[in-house]
Amino acid sequence: MNLNKIFLFAIFLLISINLLADYPIMLKVQSKVSIPDDFRDGIEEGLTIRGYSLVDEKAQQEALKSQKEQRESECYDDACLVDTGKMLAARALIIVEVKKKEEKSFKFKIRFVDFEKGTTTKTKVKYYKESLSNYESLSLFGKKVISDLFIDHVKENKESSKRKIKKKELKKWGFNFAVSGGDITGDILLIEGYSLDKNNIDSKMDFHYFEGEISGKGMNVSLGSTYKFNNWFNIFVDFSLFKEKGDTIFIRENEKDRDEHMYKIKTSTFKIDLGVQFTFGDTFKYYFKIGLGTGNTSLGTSNPIRFLICKERNADGYCTEKGEEIEEVMYSNDSFSLFSLLVELGFNFNLFRENFDLFLSLNGMIYLDSANSTMYNDPINSSNSATMGMVGLRYNFLNF
Repeated sequence: MNLNKIFLFAIFLLISINLLADYPIMLKVQSKVSIPDDFRDGIEEGLTIRGYSLVDEKAQQEALKSQKEQRESECYDDACLVDTGKMLAARALIIVEVKKKEEKSFKFKIRFVDFEKGTTTKTKVKYYKESLSNYESLSLFGKKVISDLFIDHVKENKESSKRKIKKKELKKWGFNFAVSGGDITGDILLIEGYSLDKNNIDSKMDFHYFEGEISGKGMNVSLGSTYKFNNWFNIFVDFSLFKEKGDTIFIRENEKDRDEHMYKIKTSTFKIDLGVQFTFGDTFKYYFKIGLGTGNTSLGTSNPIRFLICKERNADGYCTEKGEEIEEVMYSNDSFSLFSLLVELGFNFNLFRENFDLFLSLNGMIYLDSANSTMYNDPINSSNSATMGMVGLRYNFLNF
């Protein structure tokens, strides 16, 4: 019982040591003639030079003995040897079959079995034409066996790596489609208007200074493209269309009583964002993106409201003589250029073999233009800003 515990501990220790190696390999020599250990030493030296390691011979013999007891037969076939190698944390198996041809002529057939692929990936046949008691020559022969076996293997790995790199390079471009929804809030207008009396341009209307606040909900759709420099950094460009419906409240600033007038409006915003994205994580990928944008916001026709014309004002700007009431829309199909800052956080995941992003984005927008009211031809001097907070889903549908 104690011997079994000691054996299991030794196996565990050797497995741990082998896991630290770059590529542990098990060696099995099958021969009717006794092959000196110098051949194995040459094999081990050849593997070590190339960054591989050889499974400890004592642990290998104990494992083969255990397999023999379980199977009640010698462990000679490939399946048994592969199972033994995996138990010892090896990643590949080298099987050497030796046949004596003449007194000083031996045929060495070498096979390399890759556990990951599950097949024999390399085969070599070498002839040793000296006495097996020439230990130095036998060791050099073992080293040469590895050199010849792995020269093609290394070339194949290099070509495979080049193909993988080339494949990754071909998939640096990506296209995506996103849908998101959220709120928009902000100061939409700070306006100064003139009288409807075109003959008296200096007489101010009763809505001389109005401050506007907008609040609404909307939906955004976007089509984007990315270019990946590496696994964690890429640039992006997004084309977005945001449709919003909400309320605008205008507050009369110059009157003693601050009257509020509310409009039901619809806005449509189109913008282009350009920026960078940083991706983190391996299995669980999350990202942060930031970009600058430009575009245009259009305001739809508002509902009408009644205005009171002021015929006379005193020195303080208060209306002393009221005129007629009119009903008009405050604006109709006005348009503003904008500048925006986009910040987005999200994580990337695969679902049904497709790739998606779940994200939270924040858009800060500053409107650059003034607008014209349908009530008069004079400009509305505007100092406008708005913020959009969105939650959405992005489908990464094409990569090449």
